[in-house]
Amino acid sequence: MKTRQQYDELLQVLTKSQYTKDDACAAICIITSFIFDGGAGAWQAWVGVLCDYVHSVLRRDPDPRHTFEHCAETTRFIIKVAIWFDVLAAVTTQKAPRLLEYIRKLFSPLESPAVARGGGSLPPLELSMMSVMGCENLVLWVLAEASALSVWKCKQEARGCLSVQDLIKRAVNLEAHLDTTRASPLTYNPTLTLTDARALSADIFRRATRVYLRSIMLGSFPNVREIVESVDEAIALLRRPQMPSSVVRSTMFAFLVCGALTHDERHRQELSRKLDLEEEEPAESVVGNSLSIKKLLETIWNERSKSSPRQPVQ
Repeated sequence: MKTRQQYDELLQVLTKSQYTKDDACAAICIITSFIFDGGAGAWQAWVGVLCDYVHSVLRRDPDPRHTFEHCAETTRFIIKVAIWFDVLAAVTTQKAPRLLEYIRKLFSPLESPAVARGGGSLPPLELSMMSVMGCENLVLWVLAEASALSVWKCKQEARGCLSVQDLIKRAVNLEAHLDTTRASPLTYNPTLTLTDARALSADIFRRATRVYLRSIMLGSFPNVREIVESVDEAIALLRRPQMPSSVVRSTMFAFLVCGALTHDERHRQELSRKLDLEEEEPAESVVGNSLSIKKLLETIWNERSKSSPRQPVQ
């Protein structure tokens, strides 16, 4: 009862016209609690709070990199979390990321070559998303652009003027950037260091982003050769033994997109087993959104068994 009352009080934040750092921190806590509770809840409104706060911070300087590098550590953390939630929310809602303008200025090799990985260089620690999210800056940018491309594709289709040639060109150009990122090692120790775990997460995100991008370019058809190849490549990482549950929890996007786009029963069984988080205690394994992702995949697989292969995954 007390918790409900506290949440009702926090809802007053949503009525504000401007948000503070404390409001943004509260939004992060609330979104995280929704994730711990299986991913259900009014998280979109709180992502909006985060994005609006970050916009108010980054718009103060024509070059957001300057603000990002020199702001307080707490503010920098909020910006990174907000960008990450915004990018993942865009995949879920099928909308362009709200912070895409800043993502481009911060991470795009086209606008900010010194920040994104390229030519063997690494972004400054202050600008790196690896420490917070285990995802490389360049991959995050491609993922954000992929969602924007999906929105563009849908609008063009609705108008009856989609140029498939233009769509493929845009997607291929984005995918080429994924080939410039650093792949993780082929083998891992039974007990991964934090650095190893982040490298594994980064490689999973890179491969899953390729799957997502190809599904936009070619349609959500699990039997298309290029999609089969990219799914197989990603699942080769997801099914590895000794994968820490922390990596599984942080890469739910990969489990969802790859699981939805495979007809391989072995892949499905392995992903389902990983989502059970068997290495954790039963009381711990039910916390988070792994079980809700598993149930969603099972629903998709059941529906696919009744539909024609000519139909895309919905």
